[in-house]
Amino acid sequence: MTTRRKITAAGIACFMMLFAAAGCGNAAQSSDEPEIDKNAPVSSSNDGITIKQLPYTVKTSIIGGDKEMMLSVTNNTEFSLTDFQLHYTVKPDITDEQITEAFSGAEVKIKKLRKNGLTCEVSGFLQKGKKTTGKCKYEGETFTDDKQLDLMDPEMITVEYLNTDTSALHTVYYEFASQEMVDDASTSSFDVWPSSSPRASLIPQPSSTYLTNLMDDDLFGLSFSVIGATSTDYEQYINDCVGMGWQVESSMGSSTDFAAKDGYALTVYFYSSSSNLSVSLDPQS
Repeated sequence: MTTRRKITAAGIACFMMLFAAAGCGNAAQSSDEPEIDKNAPVSSSNDGITIKQLPYTVKTSIIGGDKEMMLSVTNNTEFSLTDFQLHYTVKPDITDEQITEAFSGAEVKIKKLRKNGLTCEVSGFLQKGKKTTGKCKYEGETFTDDKQLDLMDPEMITVEYLNTDTSALHTVYYEFASQEMVDDASTSSFDVWPSSSPRASLIPQPSSTYLTNLMDDDLFGLSFSVIGATSTDYEQYINDCVGMGWQVESSMGSSTDFAAKDGYALTVYFYSSSSNLSVSLDPQS
């Protein structure tokens, strides 16, 4: 997932679409993937997000010449998403032999697959009306074939989203067994800029209030992430750093290193795929 912590607040919100898919390229979706009951409640304790607002597919794609099982999600909600996870478990009647056959030619950790299942995930900032993709993995290994997905049943969708009215991250869950969407009662507030910190006075305060993963420590320095950032925000922050006396030492597109100053080294990263700006002010040894 990136250097930024996966923003997993008090959980992760969930939702799903009519069918999940398997099959190569533009192949049809898997008939084994259960459909959502069209008469099921579109929202339960959560009034902000419904299942039908989050169409997704899971199917095999060719990435860099290799086959990989990919999750595709479209955000038709009124919120910006920060994480979407679709979790699968091994079907109860599947044997070890069937698992081995489906993973022929590849090592498979059967016990761990049965215990932990498969997770397809799209992480990062997904604005409303946008579509993005993510990978399907177990134990760090990527599923590569629809035969492997056919071993699994979808269990839960977890979705985390940004509610600008509350300036907090909320999580909702969709359970396939009950066909209910549940809103997590807890929320995760954003971090507050440490104005009184001597380290904070050395670098610009970001204009956005969507701060996460903030750490301010005498030993480890100051670091933080800004979600929902753009390339313009990245360029502006670099300019603001220069305006405070930092000199660019090297820059490679989405990463800028500054010459050491005041006993600290400063690095700024921008991850366009997740709309994440990451800043690290590290004490020199």
